Amino acid sequence: MNRWFYRIWGLFSVFVLSVYLFQSLYDKIGLKHEPLTLVSPAFQVPMPPFAPAIFAPEFRELAPPQLELFDLDDAFATHEIQLAQLTNRCDRTREWPKDRTFLLRRVK
Repeated sequence: MNRWFYRIWGLFSVFVLSVYLFQSLYDKIGLKHEPLTLVSPAFQVPMPPFAPAIFAPEFRELAPPQLELFDLDDAFATHEIQLAQLTNRCDRTREWPKDRTFLLRRVK
């Protein structure tokens, strides 16, 4: 081959002589020269394909609270407010003589 043939470059800077060299190499080794097959790319899908639910989800009832429920008004109320609440309870029932002992016990 002439010197100028070595200087010819193909598309994307591929040396044109390399194609001839590889074809002759196939003949020397004894392999069949077959054209390359196109392999379709398999891209990774970031999410699985969408499949809508057939049945609506069933939501369970919430569990009861782990701690006891406290009346914060009773816990943080002053003595005057607690006394007013006790007297209001006694006035609502209209049974003052029975509630009087209850009221006196609670006040002490």
